[in-house]
Amino acid sequence: MQIDDDGAQLNRATTALPKKPAGHAKTDLAYWRKRLFKQSRSPNWYVELSARGQRRKLSLETPNKETAAGRARDIYQLAKFTGWPAALSKYRPQTTEPKSDLTLGEYITLAESVAGVGPITLRSYASALRKIVADVCGIDMGLKKFVSHGSGHHDWLSRVHAVKLASLTPQKIQAWKRTHLSRTGQDPVSQRSAKTTVNSYLRSARSLFSKRILKHLGDIVLPDPLPFLSVEFEPRQSLKYRSVFRRTGLDHQGPG
Repeated sequence: MQIDDDGAQLNRATTALPKKPAGHAKTDLAYWRKRLFKQSRSPNWYVELSARGQRRKLSLETPNKETAAGRARDIYQLAKFTGWPAALSKYRPQTTEPKSDLTLGEYITLAESVAGVGPITLRSYASALRKIVADVCGIDMGLKKFVSHGSGHHDWLSRVHAVKLASLTPQKIQAWKRTHLSRTGQDPVSQRSAKTTVNSYLRSARSLFSKRILKHLGDIVLPDPLPFLSVEFEPRQSLKYRSVFRRTGLDHQGPG
């Protein structure tokens, strides 16, 4: 190939080379979005940060990904330039660490505003959650709580809805389950029925904290851990009939 202008040809060759894609700087939120992750059933985002020779895994105290990316970036920059003590003092102060102040009633109202979950289904979830909370907190007004036209049901509902969501820990729910089962008759039929009932309450109440609901709640500070994190279900109960009668020697006796 005849080359008339070496300089011009060199410029064209350089332009033709594929460009290496530019990465995101650590000041860019896009960099941090890719490094966020969820921990077990916690609604909040987590990040692992490495600065000044130390690596730490931190909860970013929010289920909102954009807010979490911004916090991760800010914590990293402060830890890098001033050290971890200053960063933790600002973002993890012992006395002002963000806490969920939601009541049970407020959370149920938020969950009911989420599109995509039917109102009848949500009511069944909320009913199961109220039952568990009332038992855990000892809120019992007798039969009056079932009378919808009197003040008893309203008073019971108000007391249950006023319970702080953060006070409903997985340990308390696990204890509720054990207590519920211990009050049931010890015969196999009663125990099987009680375990099925407990699982039904747990499954319905836990569904109020499912991902399809949590992802729509925005930048709401929720308890960490969530109430039903790591709460164990009872083993699935078999519905197969088991006879309680046993054969005796008379079963196979011949005539005479």
